[in-house]
Amino acid sequence: MLSLIREHRWSFLGTTLAALVLRLFFFVYFPAVTDDSRVYADLATNWLQHGIYGQMQGGNPELPILPTDARLPGYPAFLAGIFWLFGAGNFRAVMLAQIMVDLATCLIVADLARRTVSERAAKITFSGDPEPGLLDDLDHARVAASRQRELVQTSLQQHVEEKVAWSLIGAPTEAWAKAIFGEPDIERLWKAIEHAVRLDEPDPAGAWREHVSALIERARLLN
Repeated sequence: MLSLIREHRWSFLGTTLAALVLRLFFFVYFPAVTDDSRVYADLATNWLQHGIYGQMQGGNPELPILPTDARLPGYPAFLAGIFWLFGAGNFRAVMLAQIMVDLATCLIVADLARRTVSERAAKITFSGDPEPGLLDDLDHARVAASRQRELVQTSLQQHVEEKVAWSLIGAPTEAWAKAIFGEPDIERLWKAIEHAVRLDEPDPAGAWREHVSALIERARLLN
């Protein structure tokens, strides 16, 4: 990622500055603190000042702080750190910190996307629908329209053109076993999969190499 930034430093600099200006525009002209933000701030403040992960009762500081598990502690911990540095309730400091985190996250996501389509990318797919008939009573045309066709086509194209290394892993379910054997016997299905992927061979990797060689030879004869 660093080498890519150095190679295209002006593009990255221009894009980052544009993103920063856009966020600062909203920070200056449309700052907003929602009720949910105040809940997190209350948790952070009480945690920081009283060592209790909880909320004030009705906003009354005279009442005991009530411990709660209504929110996960990640974001309140982030707020507590900002409040410790810049003062409790300093939402402007929180917004500026979130702007910097947001910009850094954009770079990280861009790098992940770049790696996903690189030659070193790999894809592992788990397959095993627990309810294959879940949508049977719905309009099939509407169900088909909801499918992400472009995404599926792109994924299949990556496989066909061998742009990524990929592996499909079947996860047995009762519905799958029932469709094959007429009964939800998952253990029997596991054994069938074990045989299909040659795990019951003394040397599964060698068996697969032999199988692939046979397929290549058959393809040669057909062509």
